[in-house]
Amino acid sequence: MMDHSADIVRLEQIGNVLADRVDRAVCRAINDPPAYLTCALGFLPDDGTSVGDWIEAATIIESYRLERDIIHKRHALGREPRDPIDRAAWQEAAWTVEALISRPVPSIEVPDHDVGLELDP
Repeated sequence: MMDHSADIVRLEQIGNVLADRVDRAVCRAINDPPAYLTCALGFLPDDGTSVGDWIEAATIIESYRLERDIIHKRHALGREPRDPIDRAAWQEAAWTVEALISRPVPSIEVPDHDVGLELDP
């Protein structure tokens, strides 16, 4: 049986480097968000509850971009990939970001007005 301890250590190092790069990218985005983030997320909100979701969404976007070398300046996740496996990851990231930034819309009740018209079937 082969010893994979060196590979495991190397993968952990790579994971740490990637996590550090994501953290730095998110910090930069908080202070000076790039256009692709403001297009996707809007500007950093000033209320406490939305800020956490914005930062989490920015983290997902920056992680996705770094892992896949996305450099597109306008589309946060780049264009939708053609490859089915890559497309699945793209869709998952897009759906997760959308769920984080979508705000519930208050329901608007439309009053029921009876105008006295009867329709024959």
